[in-house]
Amino acid sequence: MKKRKISKNYFLTIIFVLLCGCLICGCSSKKTKIVWYISEPESYGVEKEEIAAYQEIETECFELFNKRLEELNIPAKVVFKYMPDRYEGKLEDFESGDLFEKEFLFQTKLIENLTEKDADADIVGFSPLEFEEFLELDQYLEEEENKKVFNVIPETVWKANAINQKTYQIPRGNASVSELTYTFYRPFIEKYRINLAEEEIKKMTPEEIIQYFKPYFEKERLLEGKYYLTSAADLQYMGYLQKRYIPVIGKSRDCNLAIDVQEKKIVSLLDTPEMKKMLEINQWIYTEDLDAHMERQYRNGIPVFRMTDIPTIKELTQEKETEWIEIALGNRTVVGSFGNGVLKSSDEKELAVRVLAASMYDEELTNIMIYGVPDKEYQLVDGHAVYQNNQIISSMGSFKSIGNNRIAYPNDLEVKEKAKITKKLLETTPVQSYKNFTPVLDENLFKKISKIVGIYNDMKSKTEYEEIPDFETFIQEQKERLKKEGVTEVILELQNQLDGWKE
Repeated sequence: MKKRKISKNYFLTIIFVLLCGCLICGCSSKKTKIVWYISEPESYGVEKEEIAAYQEIETECFELFNKRLEELNIPAKVVFKYMPDRYEGKLEDFESGDLFEKEFLFQTKLIENLTEKDADADIVGFSPLEFEEFLELDQYLEEEENKKVFNVIPETVWKANAINQKTYQIPRGNASVSELTYTFYRPFIEKYRINLAEEEIKKMTPEEIIQYFKPYFEKERLLEGKYYLTSAADLQYMGYLQKRYIPVIGKSRDCNLAIDVQEKKIVSLLDTPEMKKMLEINQWIYTEDLDAHMERQYRNGIPVFRMTDIPTIKELTQEKETEWIEIALGNRTVVGSFGNGVLKSSDEKELAVRVLAASMYDEELTNIMIYGVPDKEYQLVDGHAVYQNNQIISSMGSFKSIGNNRIAYPNDLEVKEKAKITKKLLETTPVQSYKNFTPVLDENLFKKISKIVGIYNDMKSKTEYEEIPDFETFIQEQKERLKKEGVTEVILELQNQLDGWKE
């Protein structure tokens, strides 16, 4: 048989075709880098002191995250980096009294600071004060694959987090339900055989409850060396004010410019009787030493009475009895969540949205980011995920910044049917009034509001930690300070925006 001679040109053609095939295969499996910034590296086993700001964080957990993306045929390699989200005050800030003002300004520039330091940033925790820096997600979430996220996050949650009827973040999966709640330390209540008539308690103001318990502390403020009545910090009185007044600047409670939901107008809280009462109670606690001042700090004192607006939702917990007796006041509403968004400046918008959506609809991605490495950082025990380290758990699920708690494994305190129960719960719970209102602030407004923030925080701090000889004069002085810094002009501008806003 005659052998066929292969020409040089034919051989080179074959080699060329093979090389092209290899290049095509290589391109099809190429992964695009997506940069995702987080602010709590310690949640993933990395202390902040161990890494530099705006630098990559490497953990086995993140490796598993990228491996799962590959299994989902999402051609991305996510690089997680650390972004500080707190202002690191200097000594001169404390001495000049500018700490609160600078902290507020820092919070309003989180995304601006980030993009200046890293133009490659794609995904980051949502910042309501800078919502215009984020991509509108609505059209991207209509993509067939991304639509899966609508099946795992109830409609009420999307509604509570929309801004001007647009979606700028994918809200995290905790049951974002707020309800003002009085809590009482059970060992004290049982030891002194105190009758907590629930319906009567619900009708009492915080001041009336303090008066009710005050006789137990007449002889000593730190009873038995461990119980004190309450403190301004334990009261979290701003939650009490939100029965009527909703903070107007994102989720911040520091500004104290609010929407009066009854009058439908912007107010400075210092002009309201409720805020004045809060400051009076702060001062009363201090002058009467009801919080046992320094003693409780050194002796690990426990308050008898506290307030919170983040209650234990009984429908979602399998805890039978805790150290705290909770009496909810019955004003349950759905509030905004913390979530993540894609930056408008991202060069990989479509792919970044795919990654973000997958982190919320895919159970395996969610469990990786909430619980970590299976059998190393957690174990499944009777259907519940049990951390192997000292992670804080809650019947509200995980508070980590990535992952959908509704579809994650239940932790020790959660019911197994949490997804079904949460959906039903949210169907009957209204969205907090005016929660969607988010003003647009220019540089001038930012500066004025930062001054207002500083005044309010200084004022509250003085009522909590200093004796004020003439309270009425003190209040009038604070009003004058606010007026000098332009509070009237700020209220007028915010009112104009509120009047033109549609929920």
